[in-house]
Amino acid sequence: MRERDVRDIIAGLVLITTGILAGIYVISTLNMGTTARMGPGMFPVALSIVIAGFGVAVLVPALFRPGEVPSVNLVPLVAILAGILVFGLMIRPFGVVPSVMALTLVASRADPASLSWRGATVLAVILAAVATLLFPIGLGLLIPIVAWPW
Repeated sequence: MRERDVRDIIAGLVLITTGILAGIYVISTLNMGTTARMGPGMFPVALSIVIAGFGVAVLVPALFRPGEVPSVNLVPLVAILAGILVFGLMIRPFGVVPSVMALTLVASRADPASLSWRGATVLAVILAAVATLLFPIGLGLLIPIVAWPW
């Protein structure tokens, strides 16, 4: 046991930092307007203040209660981030179906014990079908369903 709850301290600091950075970005890019005639930046700034406030609400009690230091397992973190990177790099040249399938297969390696390659492939096909029905067909987004970049 440690003197302080490190998990909640980290979570509170992340929320506070996110709220402050988002607020600074919105204030520098969007018009705030006035209280009588609100601009497009008013709500995002208010939301960033609320997020930072939640961070303070999580952080302060964590300073006065005991907790354990969290252990970090890098394999799931790297697998999820690699899946997002693969999706981002593949979506424009290859389309929705190959991108979602690659994302699913790469991210499924975050916990190989819970999903076999066969199960991950079935999940990838189902998610690709749902993404195709939802985004290009249902919402009419201008992303190719399947594209061949060569």
